[in-house]
Amino acid sequence: MTRMTAILDTRGIKKLEKDLKQLSSSSVDFGYTQPKIHKGSGLTYGHLASILEWGIKGKIPARPALRDTTESLITSKKRFELSIQQPVSMFLYGNSGALNSILDTAGSHLASRYEEKMDNWLLTGSTATNNAPLTIGIKGFNKPFEDSGELINNTDYTINR
Repeated sequence: MTRMTAILDTRGIKKLEKDLKQLSSSSVDFGYTQPKIHKGSGLTYGHLASILEWGIKGKIPARPALRDTTESLITSKKRFELSIQQPVSMFLYGNSGALNSILDTAGSHLASRYEEKMDNWLLTGSTATNNAPLTIGIKGFNKPFEDSGELINNTDYTINR
C-alpha cells in the first residue's frame, strides 16, 4: 500500500494577509495636498478651494465641487471600481508592485473626478459658477474654475501609509 502525504504551503496566504493589512492601513488624500500657491490670489490652492467650496456669506457663493465629487463617488462607484479592477487582480495574484498600483490608481482616479467636477460644472447643473458682474469687472473673468484653469490643473493626491 502506498501512502501519500500532503503539505499545505501557506506562504502565499501569509503574504496576502500581510499585504491586505498594509492596504487596509493605507489611505489616499486628493484635492490639494501640497502647499502650492495660486498665482491669481496668493493663497494656497487648498485655501482657495476651501473658500470656493464653502463660500463667504454675502460675498462669494458656495461652489461645492469637492462635496459634489464625494457625493457622486458614494452614489456611483462603478467607475471607480472599474478603474482599480486590474491593479486589484494583479494584487490578488501576488504581483509585488500591485499594492502601490492600487493606491496610485485610486489617487489618480479621485483627483481626476474632482478635476472633472470643476471642469464640467455647468454641465452638472450648478448655477453658482458665474461671478457677479462687479467681480467680473474687477477680476476680468467670469467663471472661477473654468476661466483660468489653475485650480483644475493643479489637483494632486498623496498616499498615506
